[in-house]
Amino acid sequence: MELLFVDESGDNGFAAGSTPLFILGGVSLRSDRWKEFFWRIVAAKEQISRRFGLVIHEIKASDLFTHRGPFFNTRLSLEDTMWIYDRLVDELCDPAVTVLVGVYSKSEFRQQRHPLSEKHPARAFTGQVWRDYLGKLEDRLFQITEETGYPENAEEL
Repeated sequence: MELLFVDESGDNGFAAGSTPLFILGGVSLRSDRWKEFFWRIVAAKEQISRRFGLVIHEIKASDLFTHRGPFFNTRLSLEDTMWIYDRLVDELCDPAVTVLVGVYSKSEFRQQRHPLSEKHPARAFTGQVWRDYLGKLEDRLFQITEETGYPENAEEL
Protein backbone atom coordinates (compact mmCIF):
# COMPACT_ATOMS: atom_id res chain seq x y z
CA MET A 1 0.00 0.00 0.00
CA GLU A 2 1.15 3.54 -0.73
CA LEU A 3 0.70 6.39 1.73
CA LEU A 4 0.38 9.96 0.51
CA PHE A 5 0.96 13.10 2.54
CA VAL A 6 -0.32 16.23 0.78
CA ASP A 7 0.19 19.89 1.64
CA GLU A 8 -1.05 22.97 -0.15
CA SER A 9 0.23 26.41 -0.94
CA GLY A 10 -1.91 29.35 -1.91
CA ASP A 11 -5.68 29.36 -1.61
CA ASN A 12 -8.54 28.07 -3.71
CA GLY A 13 -10.56 31.31 -3.58
CA PHE A 14 -11.26 33.88 -6.26
CA ALA A 15 -11.79 37.00 -4.11
CA ALA A 16 -9.60 40.05 -4.53
CA GLY A 17 -6.23 39.45 -2.91
CA SER A 18 -6.30 35.68 -3.33
CA THR A 19 -3.26 33.96 -4.75
CA PRO A 20 -3.02 33.48 -8.53
CA LEU A 21 -1.92 29.85 -8.10
CA PHE A 22 -2.98 26.94 -5.95
CA ILE A 23 -0.33 24.28 -5.45
CA LEU A 24 -0.61 20.76 -4.08
CA GLY A 25 2.57 18.93 -3.19
CA GLY A 26 2.78 15.45 -1.81
CA VAL A 27 5.09 12.65 -0.86
CA SER A 28 4.05 9.11 -1.76
CA LEU A 29 5.80 6.18 -0.18
CA ARG A 30 5.18 2.48 0.42
CA SER A 31 3.57 2.00 3.82
CA ASP A 32 6.40 -0.25 5.04
CA ARG A 33 8.89 2.61 4.41
CA TRP A 34 6.81 5.42 5.92
CA LYS A 35 8.02 5.10 9.52
CA GLU A 36 11.68 5.05 8.47
CA PHE A 37 11.15 8.11 6.26
CA PHE A 38 9.32 9.94 9.05
CA TRP A 39 12.18 9.41 11.50
CA ARG A 40 14.75 10.52 8.91
CA ILE A 41 12.85 13.80 8.51
CA VAL A 42 12.70 14.19 12.30
CA ALA A 43 16.46 13.57 12.48
CA ALA A 44 17.08 16.16 9.74
CA LYS A 45 15.00 18.75 11.62
CA GLU A 46 16.89 17.98 14.85
CA GLN A 47 20.23 18.29 13.05
CA ILE A 48 19.18 21.68 11.63
CA SER A 49 17.93 22.80 15.04
CA ARG A 50 21.19 21.82 16.77
CA ARG A 51 23.43 23.32 14.11
CA PHE A 52 21.70 26.71 14.10
CA GLY A 53 20.19 26.84 17.60
CA LEU A 54 16.61 26.92 16.34
CA VAL A 55 13.31 25.46 17.53
CA ILE A 56 11.66 24.02 14.43
CA HIS A 57 8.24 22.38 14.38
CA GLU A 58 7.55 22.83 10.69
CA ILE A 59 9.83 23.82 7.85
CA LYS A 60 8.37 25.86 5.02
CA ALA A 61 10.60 26.77 2.11
CA SER A 62 9.00 30.23 2.01
CA ASP A 63 10.00 30.78 5.67
CA LEU A 64 13.50 29.47 5.02
CA PHE A 65 14.18 31.75 2.06
CA THR A 66 12.49 34.85 3.49
CA HIS A 67 13.73 34.39 7.08
CA ARG A 68 10.25 34.14 8.60
CA GLY A 69 8.81 31.66 11.13
CA PRO A 70 11.56 29.74 12.94
CA PHE A 71 14.15 31.43 10.71
CA PHE A 72 13.10 34.98 11.69
CA ASN A 73 16.08 37.10 12.84
CA THR A 74 18.51 34.21 12.33
CA ARG A 75 20.68 36.03 9.80
CA LEU A 76 21.48 32.75 8.11
CA SER A 77 23.95 33.14 5.28
CA LEU A 78 22.98 31.98 1.82
CA GLU A 79 25.38 29.07 2.35
CA ASP A 80 23.56 28.09 5.57
CA THR A 81 20.16 28.43 3.92
CA MET A 82 21.24 26.22 1.03
CA TRP A 83 22.72 23.66 3.46
CA ILE A 84 19.30 23.35 5.15
CA TYR A 85 17.53 23.17 1.79
CA ASP A 86 19.94 20.53 0.47
CA ARG A 87 19.59 18.47 3.64
CA LEU A 88 15.83 18.23 3.17
CA VAL A 89 15.97 17.71 -0.59
CA ASP A 90 18.37 14.79 -0.03
CA GLU A 91 15.60 13.02 1.90
CA LEU A 92 13.08 13.64 -0.87
CA CYS A 93 15.49 12.20 -3.46
CA ASP A 94 15.33 8.75 -1.88
CA PRO A 95 14.33 6.34 -4.69
CA ALA A 96 11.53 4.99 -2.45
CA VAL A 97 9.91 8.44 -2.34
CA THR A 98 7.67 9.81 -5.07
CA VAL A 99 7.05 13.55 -5.04
CA LEU A 100 3.77 14.54 -6.67
CA VAL A 101 3.20 18.21 -7.48
CA GLY A 102 0.33 20.02 -9.12
CA VAL A 103 0.38 23.75 -9.92
CA TYR A 104 -3.02 25.16 -10.84
CA SER A 105 -3.69 28.59 -12.32
CA LYS A 106 -6.94 30.27 -11.43
CA SER A 107 -6.86 32.47 -14.53
CA GLU A 108 -6.52 29.41 -16.79
CA PHE A 109 -9.42 27.79 -14.95
CA ARG A 110 -11.58 30.90 -15.51
CA GLN A 111 -10.72 30.90 -19.23
CA GLN A 112 -11.95 27.31 -19.58
CA ARG A 113 -15.49 28.41 -18.56
CA HIS A 114 -16.51 25.45 -16.41
CA PRO A 115 -20.28 25.06 -15.84
CA LEU A 116 -20.03 25.49 -12.05
CA SER A 117 -17.40 28.21 -12.22
CA GLU A 118 -19.87 31.10 -12.54
CA LYS A 119 -21.96 30.27 -9.47
CA HIS A 120 -19.43 28.40 -7.29
CA PRO A 121 -15.94 29.07 -8.66
CA ALA A 122 -14.00 27.91 -5.60
CA ARG A 123 -15.95 24.64 -5.40
CA ALA A 124 -15.52 23.94 -9.12
CA PHE A 125 -11.83 24.86 -9.02
CA THR A 126 -11.16 22.71 -5.93
CA GLY A 127 -12.94 19.75 -7.52
CA GLN A 128 -10.91 20.04 -10.71
CA VAL A 129 -7.64 20.44 -8.79
CA TRP A 130 -8.20 17.34 -6.66
CA ARG A 131 -9.40 15.24 -9.61
CA ASP A 132 -6.23 16.13 -11.49
CA TYR A 133 -3.98 15.58 -8.47
CA LEU A 134 -5.51 12.23 -7.55
CA GLY A 135 -5.15 11.26 -11.20
CA LYS A 136 -1.40 11.79 -10.79
CA LEU A 137 -1.47 9.44 -7.80
CA GLU A 138 -3.48 6.89 -9.76
CA ASP A 139 -0.91 7.06 -12.58
CA ARG A 140 1.87 6.45 -10.05
CA LEU A 141 0.05 3.45 -8.57
CA PHE A 142 -0.47 2.05 -12.05
CA GLN A 143 3.26 2.52 -12.73
CA ILE A 144 4.11 0.62 -9.53
CA THR A 145 1.78 -2.19 -10.58
CA GLU A 146 3.45 -2.34 -14.02
CA GLU A 147 6.94 -2.37 -12.48
CA THR A 148 6.20 -5.10 -9.96
CA GLY A 149 3.94 -7.15 -12.18
CA TYR A 150 1.12 -7.33 -9.68
CA PRO A 151 -0.84 -5.20 -7.25
CA GLU A 152 0.69 -5.10 -3.79
CA ASN A 153 -2.48 -6.54 -2.26
CA ALA A 154 -2.79 -9.41 -4.76
CA GLU A 155 -2.53 -12.01 -1.99
CA GLU A 156 -5.77 -10.63 -0.49
CA LEU A 157 -7.77 -10.92 -3.74
